[in-house]
Amino acid sequence: MPTNSGSVPKALRSGPLGMIKDIYTQNGVRGFYRGHMPIFLHETGGGAAWFGSYEAICHLLVQHEQSKAPKDVTIMQKDLQAPRCMLAGAIAGMAYNFILFPADCVKSHMQTEDVLRNH
Repeated sequence: MPTNSGSVPKALRSGPLGMIKDIYTQNGVRGFYRGHMPIFLHETGGGAAWFGSYEAICHLLVQHEQSKAPKDVTIMQKDLQAPRCMLAGAIAGMAYNFILFPADCVKSHMQTEDVLRNH
């Protein structure tokens, strides 16, 4: 970052230890935990969204495969081929991001609130 491009906020030029000091002096210990509740909700809800979506899609794929199989053959999730499992994982990942994107925006806003307010 060039030094002649104007003023640079102190926190951006003081390194990790300076950043820790600035956070502590401005907000105390509480400053280190700013934005953690949205992260907690994001990860908890995201895990539920991802695994729930993955299992639901795999269940639908098993039902589809079972409908094509002979009557005496039982298809289980472990019988799904790799491309079908990858498809279920990809769709589950999209569901995770779609459902939890608002929580991620709230978290980012909370964590950058001081910097944005000063500029």
